[in-house]
Parts: sequence; structure tokens; C-alpha cells
Amino acid sequence: AWNKLAWLIVAFVGVVLVSGVKPSADGGAMLAGASLALLAAFLYALATVATRKMAGIPPAQIAGLQLLLGIPLLAPLADFASVAAVWQSWGSLLMLGLVHTGFMYNLLYSAFQRLSTSMIALLAFIYPIVAIVVDIAFFDAVLSIIQVLGILMVLLALAGNQDAWNLPVARVLALLQLRGTKR
Repeated sequence: AWNKLAWLIVAFVGVVLVSGVKPSADGGAMLAGASLALLAAFLYALATVATRKMAGIPPAQIAGLQLLLGIPLLAPLADFASVAAVWQSWGSLLMLGLVHTGFMYNLLYSAFQRLSTSMIALLAFIYPIVAIVVDIAFFDAVLSIIQVLGILMVLLALAGNQDAWNLPVARVLALLQLRGTKR
């Protein structure tokens, strides 16, 4: 719906403001980073859509399958020569991957099967806000006014989508679509 799209745009702009991205002298690195972030977002969206289609499969099995598929897909990118052969490190890595990530994905995928697509999209914008809050709480980060504005925009978009508030932009887009279909 146009109204939900308008709120997604507000949330996206909010995340851009939260990220603190500024034009820099090294535009090539910024473009490469933005391209990789867009690719990651696209792949995340594909995983979300695939998860929603697997309504009959328990979330733990979906998470386990993705973890098992990730190992052979990412192994060629690992530099095993520079990895220390300390078993405690490997144990911590296995614990992080299997327990923490597996548990988190189990919760995430069980929610994906119950929520609407637009709600999942909006909730995805909460991740950067949680990261910033953790940064403030544990690393004494200080936010700029622009970043605070971005957080408020994401929260406003979440509330607006949840309560079905109408934005003027949504009305204009819906009218343009109606005019286009009448011709």
C-alpha cells in the first residue's frame, strides 16, 4: 500500500541520518561500502521472503539449514593460515554461531512467519537504533542532533505504520496511480 511505502521511506531516511554517513574525499570506498550494504539488504530480503514461504517448517530447522549452508559458502573466504589454533577461540566461535546466532534466528524466523511483510520491513530499521543505544550505554558514544532526528524518524515511521496514519505523500502517490490507470 502507498501509505506503508511512505512510512518505509521515512524510516529509510531516518536510518541514513542515524548512520552518520557524510560525503568524503574517498568517494570510491563509500560507494563500494554502500553497494555491499545494498547487496546485503537484498540478500536479507530474499531470506526473509523465503522464510515467510516456509510456514510449515519449524524456525529452528530453517535457522540450522542457513547456518549449515553458510559454512561451505563462507569457508573459501576465510584465511585459516592467520587464525590462531587456540581451541578456546574456536569453542567461543562455535558457541557464538550455534547458540547465540542460532537462538536469535530461531526467534526471528518464528516472528517472520507471523508478521506482515510491511511490519517486518519496518522492524528491520530498528536494528541500527538498537546498535546505537548499545553504543551509548556501553561505549559512551555521543549522538549528534541529526542522529537523534534519524532515531525519531524511525520510531515515528514504526508508530505511523502500526496505527495506519496517513501521510500526504501517500495520498499524492495513490492519486497519481489512479490517474495512470484511468488512461
